[in-house]
Amino acid sequence: ALVTKDSTSYLISKESLYKGNFKAIQSMSITSASKSDVDKDIPQGKADRENTFAVIIANEAYEEYVAQAAKNDGAVFEEYCTKTLNIPKTNIIYYENATINNMHAAVKRIKDLAEVYEDGCEIIFYYAGLGITDEATKEKYLLPSDGTYKAISNTCYNLNKLYSDIGSTQNISRALFLIDAPFNGYDRENKPLQKARGVAIKSNKSKLQGKTIAIEASAEGETAYLYKEQNHGLFTYFLLKTLQQSKGEINMQKFSDDITKSCKEYSTKKLHNVQTPQTNTSINLIDL
Repeated sequence: ALVTKDSTSYLISKESLYKGNFKAIQSMSITSASKSDVDKDIPQGKADRENTFAVIIANEAYEEYVAQAAKNDGAVFEEYCTKTLNIPKTNIIYYENATINNMHAAVKRIKDLAEVYEDGCEIIFYYAGLGITDEATKEKYLLPSDGTYKAISNTCYNLNKLYSDIGSTQNISRALFLIDAPFNGYDRENKPLQKARGVAIKSNKSKLQGKTIAIEASAEGETAYLYKEQNHGLFTYFLLKTLQQSKGEINMQKFSDDITKSCKEYSTKKLHNVQTPQTNTSINLIDL
């Protein structure tokens, strides 16, 4: 739906309207209708990726929160998957505002697909939305649209478990995880998710299994910011920019380095807070 505020038009999700989430609208937790420069001129890749599968989850509308621009992040990343990375659309599992059951179903589906590809396949798992850290265990979780702080272990998806569930699956030659979510108790505009919170939570470092590469949007204790002018998460914007400029033909090390450098520079200069994407790997960094 299109909403106008201060002479500017914005798009908000249907879920927000159905739930009467006018507080979210008033706090500008809405998505600008203008197009980013990475939403246009998406290059066509040449590589054959018939044996590559992708899971894309874009969680923007929550019961109590909004992950600004996450829906646009997922939609545009899907375009880069089909065009720049040349992944068949039928190989992509896409969810907006995924519940915990949706997320478990997506992981099961991707594992089932991988196990029938005896010659090997690659998996890309992309998530845009909110994350959460269990204060007792310091474990990181992805926050489903129906997840809650009150029952983290039952209603959210443990990030290390996700890495293990997919990364250790039979026949996977490589699993690449791209996680655009804050885990420090704040949202993309650096506002606390819980009113009483004043100190950022530091989570444990992620643990990888299998042939896995994980690039997370920020370091422990940092926020994964919104790039409001571009209508994307900051991490996703520079991820897409790197794909756009390289046309998808880039070494994984440079891909990771370019995203990290751009995020750190922009966040420090423009936001006066550092955001440092973290790359963890259990295998050598090879071509994208």
